[in-house]
Amino acid sequence: MTVLCALQSCSSEVPDVVTDPGSRQEVEFAAVDLSRAITSTVNYTGSKFSLFGDMKYTSSGLVEVFHGVEVEYNGGLWKYSGTRYWYPGHEHSFVAVHPAEAVKNSVGLSYADSKLSFVYSLPMAADGVTIDKAAAFDLLAATHRRLYDDGVTTAVTLRFSHLMSLLNLAPAFVDNLMGNDDYILIHRLELSGVNTSARFDILPAQRLSNPQTDDKVVDITPSGESNSVIVLPTPVKINNHQGNVSLFADNDAIIIIPQSFAAGSDASIIFHFSINEETTMRQVALPLSNLNWDSGKSYLYKVTFERSGLVLDKCEINSWNDIKGDEITVD
Repeated sequence: MTVLCALQSCSSEVPDVVTDPGSRQEVEFAAVDLSRAITSTVNYTGSKFSLFGDMKYTSSGLVEVFHGVEVEYNGGLWKYSGTRYWYPGHEHSFVAVHPAEAVKNSVGLSYADSKLSFVYSLPMAADGVTIDKAAAFDLLAATHRRLYDDGVTTAVTLRFSHLMSLLNLAPAFVDNLMGNDDYILIHRLELSGVNTSARFDILPAQRLSNPQTDDKVVDITPSGESNSVIVLPTPVKINNHQGNVSLFADNDAIIIIPQSFAAGSDASIIFHFSINEETTMRQVALPLSNLNWDSGKSYLYKVTFERSGLVLDKCEINSWNDIKGDEITVD
């Protein structure tokens, strides 16, 4: 899956070694301007992103400038260790991933030809099957490419976008042979045939005729197809004829690998539930064939438990605007 999108991006920085620092302009970061028509910010104190970058002069070879350098917000500015400068006549390219720890020890991490590649897997509990939902990273990415000429230039303002998908489910229970006091309890979800890992390739878009761009190209290659489980700490009660109930709060939904399911896919979400006070665990499956989970999208599936089985009523798809927690909001 390839995503091309315009983003406000990360800042660049260049080698410390200069013969005349007074003639160079230091690379600086700017906090996101919330007065703009965006909802994007990662500027809370202690926030860190991991920065990769290189530069080239005309057609000469690339010189790597950053490789996993942490850039931290101190409450007013984004700061990094050392001092870097813009180099006149050079094209500077950058890729940033937030949070920094998401890529620090990632598998297959590489940065070459201005492209960052890494593998991210959903965190698992000790049993190797249960997804540790609370530990899953909401991966954000930003890029920037700029041709710098001598003189004053602006700081690079940051705008990140979601790499992952967000998933929630809102069951209803309708059984006309049972009373309104009857209910079901949802105990856990099984993601059958769903990918839990992916390789991310992130590349700043070409400038074309512009001196700079924040557009980026993201390729996501899912892998690790398996059966994984999400356990609800407290079973969710769905009363008969009482409408849909979301299994997770909006800020606590399932962060999931973006992926598509072919028409012949056997992938499904299996609900493990019980009825009233029964101890018998029952199962019913929601097929995922022909469905897509795209980066930066939030999916809410409204389903109905009926005597005949599970019915998918509708799927609400929206831009994912709320990251888990109260500190970060992005487009």
